[in-house]
Amino acid sequence: LCVGIFAPYRRFEDAIQAVSILKKKGYDLRLLIRGTAGGKDSSYAKYLLELIRSKDLDQVVQLEFGIISEEALKKLYAEADIFVFPTYIDKPRYGYGWGLATFEAMAAGTPVIVCRTTASTRLLRDKENAILVSPKSPNEIAAGLISLLDQPNFYFQIAKSAQDLALHIVTWEAYTYSMRRVFAE
Repeated sequence: LCVGIFAPYRRFEDAIQAVSILKKKGYDLRLLIRGTAGGKDSSYAKYLLELIRSKDLDQVVQLEFGIISEEALKKLYAEADIFVFPTYIDKPRYGYGWGLATFEAMAAGTPVIVCRTTASTRLLRDKENAILVSPKSPNEIAAGLISLLDQPNFYFQIAKSAQDLALHIVTWEAYTYSMRRVFAE
């Protein structure tokens, strides 16, 4: 599963390329990319659809467009086996954002593969509560997917550690406490 707006910095093509790599290795998997804004008529969405066609992944990769309810999104996270967040901004103007979707997936008990350059990696530990990959690296995403798919104990260890982090450390209470401390200083 990938979730986010359909914009080039999301790098959904890296997840699609990773699926192509795994398909060639004989893995039977599906990728759902669920996005808002930009929509199916955006040039980026058209690029992704062409990539899917060129890799013969029409039956494997699905793009869904439009607003999704909070409940439906929670269900997607819970039903996903793995969440991939390949987002990368080469030259961010204001720093790069948090990647809330990563923590939403983790809270649902879904292991995550995340680009090392996102701000969320300040809390994540590679191979402890997430798998961290280099930007623009479908091969690393594919390797991360393989490690989770082929090692059930590792999969469940990552999922449990991720969920514990999301439910106990990344909370509104912790955020409120941190902000109060900043304002007090």
